[in-house]
Amino acid sequence: MDFPTVEVPLIGGRMLIALVGVIHVLISHGCAVGGSFFLVLLEYKSIRQKNERLNELAYRVARWFFILTTSVGALTGVGIWFTTNMFSPVGIGSLLRVFFWAWFVEWIVFVTEIGLVAVYYLSWYRMSRSAHLKLGIVYVVTSFQTLVIIVGILGFQLTPGKWLDSQTFWDGFFNPTYLPQLFSRTALSALLACGFSLFIFACLRGFRDVRSEFLRFSGAFLLVISPIYLFATFAYYQVLPARAESFISVALVTLQLTQYAQWSQAFFFVVVAGLFLFGLVLYFMQRTFAVLSVAPFLILICAVAQFERVREFARKPYVISDYLYSNGIGKAEAPFMSSVGAMRYSTWAWRGLDPGGGETELGHMLFRLECSTCHTYRGINGVFNKRAILSSEEATVQFLDNVQYSHPYMPPFAGTQEEKEALAKFLVEGATKK
Repeated sequence: MDFPTVEVPLIGGRMLIALVGVIHVLISHGCAVGGSFFLVLLEYKSIRQKNERLNELAYRVARWFFILTTSVGALTGVGIWFTTNMFSPVGIGSLLRVFFWAWFVEWIVFVTEIGLVAVYYLSWYRMSRSAHLKLGIVYVVTSFQTLVIIVGILGFQLTPGKWLDSQTFWDGFFNPTYLPQLFSRTALSALLACGFSLFIFACLRGFRDVRSEFLRFSGAFLLVISPIYLFATFAYYQVLPARAESFISVALVTLQLTQYAQWSQAFFFVVVAGLFLFGLVLYFMQRTFAVLSVAPFLILICAVAQFERVREFARKPYVISDYLYSNGIGKAEAPFMSSVGAMRYSTWAWRGLDPGGGETELGHMLFRLECSTCHTYRGINGVFNKRAILSSEEATVQFLDNVQYSHPYMPPFAGTQEEKEALAKFLVEGATKK
């Protein structure tokens, strides 16, 4: 617990991680993994039909995938490490201890992937068609390997499975949700690539002569991938633990709108069905308007953001299920901290506070230590805005006593009764200030 506490005004650290993470997933999945698959298939189609204009279109789309992957994708990849190290150092440290060699291999694969996408794009007209296509296949395999590795780590956070007992690498990596999530993310990556490509095509000029061929190809792509994504995501849902299933409704529509949660699953089917119908229109009519070409791209951006939100929320109140709470306190060490107190583990949480501030400053320190990972003061998920809960110090103490029952997605308070009362005092004073 003795790590620096970093606070981001208004949006909070959790939201900052989410913003960087969603952007990275959009690029890494859509432009790198799915993009490699889409581009190589499109290039193969152009070679098979001996269509130079379609090949040139594939080259122009590849330019944007190359730019986005090597700039935004690489930058946000580093950004994920930077933000998670700031706001969840214990969590990222725990994952590194378990998966050091997996991440080491993934880094090598990522560097190789960046090199391959550069060579693939820059050598488009410098290699023979057959040689370039073979290079593209290597690029596809390499890009897919990054997903193969990362999904094992992401799945482990939600379903560590046998690892909780064995503590072995392979039990953690091949966890219960590994294969369903891998299939779901692979299909989502392919859909994203198609959405990106349609958006890029709508912005390009001078390719009206291959419009029908490209739209028919994109339509066939959506018709094949949409059902796969639907069934893979359904299979992923089936292997989620019971606790995660109970949180999905909150994750999908937020706590205030849970009465409409039953419509969220129907909405998911409607979205996937909409992509399938859009594929039918493209395949049989080869017609679309620019605004409709952008629609799948925007829908898929929302789908990725929602998928990541659900995956993150479903494992609450943990970073690693049944092992490490979201505030960096281990499940096994929480009872110990409740008996001896959290003050002795707060060297960094005190920094910037008035050491002579008494009980209120102690409560502020405890907020930074145990609450600030998910909560701001008055911004997004602002704790001072929850005045119904913080009506009095007695009510707030009672809330902290029973938080794991009333709000099971929140970690239990770890600290002595004196510290709990100090936190309650700080929260009530903050909530009552104008």
